[in-house]
Amino acid sequence: MAIGSSAAGLWVDDMMVRIEIALAGNGVLFRTVFRFDARARLGPLKATMTGAGVWIGRWTAGTAGVVDPDGIGLSLAAGPVSGGGFLKNSGPGRYAGALQLKILGVGVFAYGLYDEIPGGVSFAALIGIRLPLPGIQIGFGFAVSGFGGLIAVNRRADLDALRDRLQSGSAGDVLFADNPMANAPKLLGDMAAMFPVERGVHVFGPTMQLNWCSLLMLDVGLFIELPGPRKIFVAGRARLVIGSEDFALVRIRVDFVGGVDLTASLIFFDGMLVDSSVLGIIKITGGVGLRIGFAGNAFFVYSVGGFHPDFDPGKLPVPVLPRAGASVSIGPLWLKQEAYLAVTSNTLQFGSKTEAGVKIGPIGVHGWFTFDALIQYRPFYFKATIDAGMEASFNGWSFASIRVQGSLIGPGPLVLFATATVKVIVSISKDVTITIDTTPAEQLPPPPALADLLKPELSEVSNWRADGTDPDVGFTGADGVGDRLIPVGRLVWEQKRIPLDQPIERAEGRDLPAPASVSVVCTNAGLPALTAESDQFALGTFSRLSDAAALAAPTFVTARSGGALGAGAMSSGAAAATDISLNLVTLPHRARVALAPGSIFALAAGFHAALAERITGASVAHESPVVAVHDETYDVAGGSTPIGAVGAMQAWTTALHSGGVAVPSADRPVDLAGVL
Repeated sequence: MAIGSSAAGLWVDDMMVRIEIALAGNGVLFRTVFRFDARARLGPLKATMTGAGVWIGRWTAGTAGVVDPDGIGLSLAAGPVSGGGFLKNSGPGRYAGALQLKILGVGVFAYGLYDEIPGGVSFAALIGIRLPLPGIQIGFGFAVSGFGGLIAVNRRADLDALRDRLQSGSAGDVLFADNPMANAPKLLGDMAAMFPVERGVHVFGPTMQLNWCSLLMLDVGLFIELPGPRKIFVAGRARLVIGSEDFALVRIRVDFVGGVDLTASLIFFDGMLVDSSVLGIIKITGGVGLRIGFAGNAFFVYSVGGFHPDFDPGKLPVPVLPRAGASVSIGPLWLKQEAYLAVTSNTLQFGSKTEAGVKIGPIGVHGWFTFDALIQYRPFYFKATIDAGMEASFNGWSFASIRVQGSLIGPGPLVLFATATVKVIVSISKDVTITIDTTPAEQLPPPPALADLLKPELSEVSNWRADGTDPDVGFTGADGVGDRLIPVGRLVWEQKRIPLDQPIERAEGRDLPAPASVSVVCTNAGLPALTAESDQFALGTFSRLSDAAALAAPTFVTARSGGALGAGAMSSGAAAATDISLNLVTLPHRARVALAPGSIFALAAGFHAALAERITGASVAHESPVVAVHDETYDVAGGSTPIGAVGAMQAWTTALHSGGVAVPSADRPVDLAGVL
């Protein structure tokens, strides 16, 4: 059923009346809506209401009704008390609002979002109090000039959206807005993007404003995303102003965010210069970024001013940073200097660019010099490039220029490329290629054999231990030191280098030619077989996973890490009946008794057992557990090698090579009969 409508409006004094007529497509339903925007004043109080009204006609809700207002605003100017606020209807079940008051020099503000979601509500609110300068003194020239906090229920923190808004200053304005009424629509829009709705996730954190000698202002907040915590991060902005706000000799503002994202196994920090200048004419730009991946996705990235133009980060979550530099423009002259430095797990990158120019009317001349370098550690490789030149233009059309480009790439071989171009209406170019050295490039050593990697672990003393309990008997080495080997216990060997009995695709950071596995067995005749010992291993370290599999697969899986060798059950001799008699002798005084060395263990154990029973009561015998907890198993369905009830690592690797799908064994099959 299509519905058409039209509207017209007319101002009458302080009231705007709008008439809307809506008709249903079949002509049965119709209604006329009368909306009005009203303004009113009562002494120092002003009020505004938009979009309220009534409707009449024949509609799905009856023959008449009331139309809720789109927004309500209030403002107050009563001497020592001033401020205002508004509440806006942003759609069905969605509201946004802001409030700002100043009472005897103390500023109070709040703004937030409210959404109705299935089964509850979602809201985010930021509240702050600003004290008049110099604030509350805490020593050494520092003072607290404000405090507040963020409360977000059924909303998560989108750190990517927060980092994307650092350079523009929007992130700092949302979290630490001193005047939310000045730009409320953009402020609330950015807030909705930075804290989107997500049921069951909540964000909380206090904020504080510090100042030093009224020159340096620091806004900072500590935020935690629950449950978990899932994320813990610090966000803030630092402002340095030398001079006045109208004419600042130095104006520096840095917006930053950093913390730990446990959902992505990531430690991060980003800082950006925002609206910074010196003497009002030298503009300063730049940014710094840090990324440290842990768990199964270990990497390191640090950058000041960005990265080399040819750097391909792949799947690494590297930040987008502006170049660090300064620029100045005085009349027809302008000058710009930029630079960057980056260090990653396998590269070193740095470079700079200098530009200068002059423009008089339609004629412009500018020159430049650019240098970029990229050094890769393993296998060793480097690339250095320069680009220098000068160009003259008329109304944007280049009619004369000279340019020299060169690059040095190596090793394997070491080659110098150079290009020179001269243009006077027509371009003329010349290329030169010189091979300086033909030494082949460094090659990574072939992937190691898994057995060779495991051999040193067998002789590592820290990988061996004795396991078992027997309070009465113990053996030690000939020198009287070392772990005790219990006769009824086990000898355990464990290592953390390679998971055993699992298909391995990567080892020591390199891909294997084909999946392989390694096992450890005891070949001595007469000894029992080794029992398996298990530990946690990072799946991504030993498997090549696609992007989809990396997102779905568990970060750590349980796999065999070693084995244990036990003596088995003890052999008992023939039983013989014996009468035991006890002679009790009461000694009149204490006497020192010399005992044989072999009996000390038995007496100590007996006294310990008697004392334990007297203190703790009767001992409880160990029985078989009623509930057992095991690691989740997986099935591989489809493909050329279907298997069931295996560990996560074996399931994911098998599915990758056989074309199947790895699913938890506990998942019930879905019947698609009648659906497809």
